Amino acid sequence: MSAALDFEGVARAALSACPDLLRRWFPAGTLRGREFVVGNLRGDRGDSLSINIDTGRWADFAAGERGGDLVALYAAMHRLSQGEAARRLGAELAVPAASAKPSAEVSPARFRTWPPSPSVPPPAPCARSRPRSWGAPWMRRSILPSPRRFR
Repeated sequence: MSAALDFEGVARAALSACPDLLRRWFPAGTLRGREFVVGNLRGDRGDSLSINIDTGRWADFAAGERGGDLVALYAAMHRLSQGEAARRLGAELAVPAASAKPSAEVSPARFRTWPPSPSVPPPAPCARSRPRSWGAPWMRRSILPSPRRFR
């Protein structure tokens, strides 16, 4: 079994090296405040693609593409899947792959029978059979006329 990908680790490593990575990926880009702006995913001059250097969120407003981290940006730049982008970016940043952890699988035998349901308790005894009054006196009078039978 191959080692599992540590997406969070790769994304954290990319975010920690964010300004340097973005300057390497997009030489024509500029830093404006906390945003790195560049023309598009190819790296042309302009300001359509904006990347937040604190969170890694990015959006190319001209193309309508957006993502939540630098792994997604790398995948969009190179037209890769998220997994392949994480592998390549992890190798570029020297992030070790996560060790393959055995998953805690649930035994199918556990779901063969349902646990017994608790029995319903008997109704609680009442102190009196009905309340003495049904609320305030004004509530007993009906606003609408009650139906009457005429002969």
